[in-house]
Amino acid sequence: MDNILTFEQSNNLYNNQYGGSIRLTNVPVGYMMEGLKRYIENGAEPGNFLYSLLSNDLQNTFAHADEQNSVKLKQWVQWCYNTLPISAWGSPERVDEWMRQQSKPETRWTYTFV
Repeated sequence: MDNILTFEQSNNLYNNQYGGSIRLTNVPVGYMMEGLKRYIENGAEPGNFLYSLLSNDLQNTFAHADEQNSVKLKQWVQWCYNTLPISAWGSPERVDEWMRQQSKPETRWTYTFV
């Protein structure tokens, strides 16, 4: 039996567990917040560093990290794990699907940012 959650199931689970709130105030590197917010809200394609990080691509995450982000990579992974819905990160397929779903008003999930 396949235990993989669909986009909708994952977001319903996240909303039930966290009340649909995403905590952006504790982003490891503050100037990355706006790009993350655009990605989460509207499915806007993030820059190379964020795309690699969200896709769980360690090699390219290091390759595209600036000095501030490179020293915070552990915190970034912890933040993604503890903050984002599983449908929004973890593999290139999930990130691409998130962008597809969030870019369409009829399938967009709404989150509150705190």
